[in-house]
Amino acid sequence: MSMVCRSGGMHASSTTARGSQLAAQIDLEQLDAVLDRADALIHSDYGAAMQILSSVAVNISPPPSASDPFGPDYADWVMSTYLRFARLKTYEPATHEADRNVTEDIPLRQYFPFNTGDLGFIGRYLTGVGMILTELALPPASRVVEYGVGWGHVAVALARAGHQVTCVDIEPKFLRLAQRQAESQDCTVMVHLGPFGESPFAPNGPRADAIVFFEAFHHAFDHLNVLRRLRHDVLRSGGVLVLAAEPISPQFPVPWGVRSDGHALWAVRRHKWMELGFEEDYLLRALLREGFLISRTRVDALGSFGLLYRARLHEGSVRLSETLLPSTEAASWAPVPPSGESWRWAQVDSRATLDHDPRWTAITVTVANCLPIPLSAAIDAGGAGPAIRRCFMPGEESVLHILLPQAGRELRVWSETATPAQLGVNDDQRPLGLAVKEIRYYAR
Repeated sequence: MSMVCRSGGMHASSTTARGSQLAAQIDLEQLDAVLDRADALIHSDYGAAMQILSSVAVNISPPPSASDPFGPDYADWVMSTYLRFARLKTYEPATHEADRNVTEDIPLRQYFPFNTGDLGFIGRYLTGVGMILTELALPPASRVVEYGVGWGHVAVALARAGHQVTCVDIEPKFLRLAQRQAESQDCTVMVHLGPFGESPFAPNGPRADAIVFFEAFHHAFDHLNVLRRLRHDVLRSGGVLVLAAEPISPQFPVPWGVRSDGHALWAVRRHKWMELGFEEDYLLRALLREGFLISRTRVDALGSFGLLYRARLHEGSVRLSETLLPSTEAASWAPVPPSGESWRWAQVDSRATLDHDPRWTAITVTVANCLPIPLSAAIDAGGAGPAIRRCFMPGEESVLHILLPQAGRELRVWSETATPAQLGVNDDQRPLGLAVKEIRYYAR
């Protein structure tokens, strides 16, 4: 069997966006010759094959000018790019995400990553699994769903710890491999054959406390719909979504799209797998639009295995201090000190992506003027109605009711600012405006 499979391995060693820029830029004809060289080595010298693939990248034409990355035109561009590299006319996930490298009779000792024989790589992989368990921080007997289960290392570890684990994969062989590993450890995992986002639970039944994607989410072309289905059909309110070891980078050259590095294009061209990358700001917006509050953990020494996003589904109330914001939005608020703060301070034009669930029709925003001088400010949520414009007196706290538009929901605060140190309040040198303490969502 090959040392590389769809669920684990090739993309885990893939270059970052910065690394792709340093790789030699080649065309498609040259790429095929490089892939041939890597294929000739991959069974005998895994590390050498990975080095060959990491040395090249292919230029990909940019998306349509001013195209909305959340819209259909942008998705059409991504799909056309994939089809050109994969040499396909259509993409069928049930067919093209299958893994011809894997058979169900593989001995346990040859499960990935152990079959690589690379102790450094194996160590990083297993440490990444440990990060997932640590970041989930679940109470006993929690209900967990893992999508794209692959070899089942995360699922089986959770099952051995006493959790109720369901594995969902579009490739039936991986479901059986995960079951075999569970049986060898005297525990049980449930399995469900289906695509990402499909619920393995009965309608109106209990939902998951947590969802895990480990080296899997980047196969989801329809990832926006996947996030929507996870939210509405699979995960309970307050539940946790973990995205681990995914190709997400602030330097990714487009919001999302087919990756241009040799590792990814090997998978696309040789095996027809969808291999996406994501710009971090785009991914954060996608998660915020679906009601998630996000944190990020990064251990650089682990490579991609050390990158993990933990997203908690809000329960109707949001504090902006509890979530990562896209970099452009974060920069519009006062810098957060290393010690952290319980709210965000607005500045001249502060913005934050709001939940786009259509059941929410209004929000209340709790704001406060914590400075000893009056502050004029205007607040809206993206254009559903006129902005609330007021002068807030020193020490005043107000709860503002704002209607939500159907699309383009974004909290916007224009606020006068003052520097506490200059006012003699304390030694804080930041220009501060209104403090935004809490956002609450209301349904029809």
